[in-house]
Parts: sequence; structure tokens; C-alpha cells
Amino acid sequence: MSRWGSHIWGLLCLAVLVCIWGCNHPASRYGVTVARFEQVLLDTSESDLPIVLEQFRRQYPSPLLHIYPEDERYMSMVSEFRADTIAREVYDTVMRYYPTLSWLEQELDKALIKAYDLDTAITYPIFITYISNAGYATRVTADSESGSVTIAIDEYVTQHMRPYGYFGEPMYIVRQCGAEHIVPDCMSEIARQHIALPSQEMTLLDYMVAEGKVMYFLKLVLPNVEDSVLLRYTTSQLQWMDRNESNVWAYFIHNNLLYERDYGRLHNFIDDAPKTNAFQESAPRTHAYVGWHIVSRYIKKHPRLTLRQLFEETDSQKILYESGYRP
Repeated sequence: MSRWGSHIWGLLCLAVLVCIWGCNHPASRYGVTVARFEQVLLDTSESDLPIVLEQFRRQYPSPLLHIYPEDERYMSMVSEFRADTIAREVYDTVMRYYPTLSWLEQELDKALIKAYDLDTAITYPIFITYISNAGYATRVTADSESGSVTIAIDEYVTQHMRPYGYFGEPMYIVRQCGAEHIVPDCMSEIARQHIALPSQEMTLLDYMVAEGKVMYFLKLVLPNVEDSVLLRYTTSQLQWMDRNESNVWAYFIHNNLLYERDYGRLHNFIDDAPKTNAFQESAPRTHAYVGWHIVSRYIKKHPRLTLRQLFEETDSQKILYESGYRP
């Protein structure tokens, strides 16, 4: 099977996507459970699997839950996935590096307690790990209504899958696939579910401010995590941004990019990449670093502003103007 699967594997990921399993982990202060669907799917006996899947569907009604044990075609795809040797090897690798995720429950618990104390109305008690093969861009998905988050745990062992060419991921992505990125990725996606965006097509400034809010939130709830990890930078990339912040800002101004809406002109400053092509030996995602500094200065000028109020403010120009940002 190519990249360990034909179209059947792709259909399986879409059909199954996520399921939830209470893994007998002790309850934490906040109540976070990290449920391991990959164990359920691959360790449950063939005869018990339909019953277990039906229990999932009844116990955890969620827009992230798509299981159809009564559908013969669906169950056939499940069986093919369970028999796939590469899927099994990926699972074995996942379990070798993540035999238990109690540490993840504890870290998520601490971060969510901080978020709750900041009056964000954020409640996410259920986190689900699963094997996705869906790619790095969809490594974490959150749903605010059900309070559930899915984690493509196989994306966090990519760096250990060299026999399969890191599954085609470029090295700048592979470097972001360590365990230290799981909690920041989860909290980033949770924050994005609560940040209001402009109703019209977004400008570069809108992207900067939105991502700046995410980064500001991460600094509050994960105070002991290094900035380079939160920004998904290498140490040298962070140092480059520290030295060149004013040059990056000048480039945006000189090229009239702040209020540009054409994503074709903006993607190089926003997307994951090895660098920003406009600059030599640079950091990627320059919008996130600049946006973080804009939002931080805005908050300093408005110390009584709550995080919820910050998330609800969609006027990026107002935030920029009132921040007094001048790198």
C-alpha cells in the first residue's frame, strides 16, 4: 500500500476519523482524559469490535465521532486497516514512544486550569489520540461545542519513521514533530476556536493579530515552554526574528502588505516553510512573531482587558493603532 494505504485507508480515516475510549486514567483536577483510540481500534478483538464501536457512538455523541458498525463496507475498511502491516508498525512505534499519556493529561490539565482562571469559558475535558495518516496540517482538531480535541498521534512519531521517508514530510516539518509540541499544538487549536475573525476576507494584519492572540494565550497558559517551541521555530530562527523584527515590519510597510487580502501575496509570511523567501536565512511564519508583539503591547496599554474581550475584538487596525507598535 502506498504511503501505507490505498484509497481504502483514506476512506477509513474519513469514516472513522476519531473515536473515544475511556482508558481508566485517574481523573485530574480539571477532568482531562486523553483517550487512545489507536489502542481500541488495533487491540480490540475482531468479534468485540462492532459492540465496542456502538458503545462509543452512544456514549460520546460528537461531531468528531463518525463510526458505523452496522455498515458492512465501513467494517470491511476497518478490517483492512487492522490487517495493514505498515499501520501496525506505525502503531508499534507510537506505543514505543508513547506507552502512557498520563503526562499529557497532567500538562493539558495545568494549561486548561490556567485558561479557565483567565475567564475564557474554555472547557475541553476529552482529548482523543488516533492514527490518522492525514498529514501535519491536521495533526490537531478541536470542537468547542462538544469540548473534544483529536490528536493525530502518529504525526508526533514522524521523526522516528525513517524507513518510510518520514512519510514524505519535509525536514522542517519533521523537526516540529516531537512530544514537546503536542500540548502547544492542542492549546493553539483550542485558542483558535475562540478567537473571532473579521467577517470579510482577511488582511495580513488580520492574520498577524489573530496569530498574535494565539501566541499571547500560549504564553499565559504554558509559561514554562520556550518561545521557540510555541512559535514552532528553531533556536536560530527565533534569534533571527529577534534581530530582524524591525526589518520585517519595514518590509511589510514598504510593500503595502498590511492591508493586502490576496493570499497569493501573503502565504509566504503565514504558511509553514523552511524560511520566508523575502529574506535570506530567515524564520518562517513571520506574521506570528510580529503579531505576538503587537498584541502584547496592546494588552500593556489595556491592562484591564480580559482574554475573552481580546479574543472577541476583530478590529485589527484598532489593536495595531492602540498598541503603539514601533519595532
